[in-house]
Amino acid sequence: MRRDRVRNIVIVTDFIGSGKRVWEMLEAFRAVATLRSWQSYHLVTFNVVAYCATEDGLRQVRSSRLKPQVSTIAGSPNLWNIFSGARLQSVIQLCRRYPAGHRHPLGFMWGGALVAFAHGMPNNAPPILHSRTRGWTPLFRKRSTVGAAMRFPTTAMETIADRATRLLQIKNANEYLADPTGKRWITTLMVLATIKAGARSPPDISVQSGLPLSQVDEILGYTRIARWTSRNNGLTPLGRQELAHLHRRRRRAPELPKVNSPFYYPT
Repeated sequence: MRRDRVRNIVIVTDFIGSGKRVWEMLEAFRAVATLRSWQSYHLVTFNVVAYCATEDGLRQVRSSRLKPQVSTIAGSPNLWNIFSGARLQSVIQLCRRYPAGHRHPLGFMWGGALVAFAHGMPNNAPPILHSRTRGWTPLFRKRSTVGAAMRFPTTAMETIADRATRLLQIKNANEYLADPTGKRWITTLMVLATIKAGARSPPDISVQSGLPLSQVDEILGYTRIARWTSRNNGLTPLGRQELAHLHRRRRRAPELPKVNSPFYYPT
C-alpha cells in the first residue's frame, strides 16, 4: 500500500443492517498502527459503499473513529416505512406467528428489513420471508430471490413506472418516463406524493417512490426552490396545490406532459 500510495480504502457491501459487521471491519483496519497514523494525517480515506442501509446501521458505521465516508444508492425498505397503523400491527403479528417460536420474529436486532437479493437476504429480514424453521415454507428459500414464484421488476424504470401508477394513479407511465420532460414531471410529483403520505427523510422517500437517493436529493433541492416543500421536507401550500392540480386533471382525463406541451417544473 505504501509503494502504490493508496489513498482510498473502500468497503463494498450490498446491505447495511445493524452495521455491526462493517463497523468491525473498520475496527480491524484501525488496529493497524500504520493505517491509523495515515488516517490521522489525512493520507488515507476510508469509504463504505452499499446499495442500501438502515438508519441504525448508518449510525453504527459512522460512529467508527476512522470517520468513513458512507455512500448508499437507495433507501432501505422495512416494516415501519412500508406499513403503518393497523396494517403494520397486523403484519407484525403475522411475523410473530410464522414460523412459530423463532427467536427473532422481525429479523436480527428487530431490523424488519424488506430487501432481498439474488445472492442472498440479510438476517435483519423477518424469518417469515426466508426461514424453514418447523416446516415453514418461505417465499425466499435459502434467502435468495432465485426461484421465487413471483415476478419482480426487471429494470429501475419498470420499478418507477409501477410506483408512479400506484402513487399518482396514472396510466401509461412508461410512455411518459421515456421522455425527459415527462420523467422529470412524474418523478417530482412522486416525491410530493410520498411526502404527503408521511415520508420525510430522503431514505424513506426513496423507499416509497423507488427513486435513487441521489435523484431524491436533487428533486428535493428544486422543490424547495419552487417552494413546494419546506426545509424539513414537508409539503407547502404550493406543493399541495400542485398535487391537487394533478388530481383534477386525472378526474377529467389522464392528461400528462408531452414534448410539445410540457407542464411547468422548476429548473
